Amino acid sequence: MRANIIFTATISAPLFIGMAAAPAFAALPCKDNIAQVEASWNSVEKNYLGHPQSYEDDIHKAREACAAGKEAEATRLLDDVRAHLGIPTINRAPTPAGGK
Repeated sequence: MRANIIFTATISAPLFIGMAAAPAFAALPCKDNIAQVEASWNSVEKNYLGHPQSYEDDIHKAREACAAGKEAEATRLLDDVRAHLGIPTINRAPTPAGGK
């Protein structure tokens, strides 16, 4: 019986913690979201063939949207950059078959 309780606690705790962390990621404040994306963007080597200027423009536009209180717009712009970098997006829907 005791081994069963320990096993259950060992399995359940990380699952519960992971579930609790998911909403926190989704509720990432606008400025923190920008900082996280900028850090990821700055950490990759850019050859500008694979990292178009439009993504840097999206980060700039997201900063402006955030300052104007338009968090949803900022998140949408940053999700495009996140998807390009291969890091998890926050609100981006899967790309439909056939493109954007």
